[in-house]
Amino acid sequence: MDCRIGIIGDGPTDLRVIGKLAECIVSYGQTDPISPEIFELRQQNLRTPVDRYWERATREEDYHIASEAGKRLQMDAVALLWGAVEELKFRAKCDSLSYRDMIVLSTDAEKRLNTIDGYFEDYAIHLAKVLMVAVEKLYHQMVEWGIGRRFIPTIVPLPLFPSTEIIVAAARENSLSFRGRTARELKSLLYNVNDMSLLSLDDLDRQALAHITTESLDRIFRFVPEVRYLVHTLIWRT
Repeated sequence: MDCRIGIIGDGPTDLRVIGKLAECIVSYGQTDPISPEIFELRQQNLRTPVDRYWERATREEDYHIASEAGKRLQMDAVALLWGAVEELKFRAKCDSLSYRDMIVLSTDAEKRLNTIDGYFEDYAIHLAKVLMVAVEKLYHQMVEWGIGRRFIPTIVPLPLFPSTEIIVAAARENSLSFRGRTARELKSLLYNVNDMSLLSLDDLDRQALAHITTESLDRIFRFVPEVRYLVHTLIWRT
């Protein structure tokens, strides 16, 4: 598969974890390993817009797409995605992208779920829906600007509850015991550090990335419903 995958995340650890997950998805079931070009889009992240969304949506008790909080997050996400498209083109040294390319719009929800089914609670599932509407609005703007469908990348929202570490927990066969934990608690339990800046690259490789494999992908798919759309989208493309 000839494609480029741009990863948006809240921080360096998130970018590496999502990048490794994308590589494993693309390689799943392949006789010969496939190595897509992975680009970490470090100039973009949704941390502040998502925090602002939660604050207003919680205050107004309205998490829906058409809420004021939802509309503001859509606007912020569309602007961010325009920047991500340009950053991916710059990083890939190309004049345009194609439908074979992908941008993963990942962010830590920073909200814990007590069970897997908690993802389908109103407040949780609507974050993914709001971001998907932002993707649709970006597509509409690109078409209005005269960009043909062959030059529009696939964009997949990936909000994770409470954080990217839930993928690592599932890969390490600990997903059920780690549900109900905050993002800070997950980081401490998985990496034995409270400050992620203290986690070395070697430790990240050993404690996180080494566990994210094609063999652990089925477990991640089962226990982390947030990733299922990304998994099916990428596997279908291979």
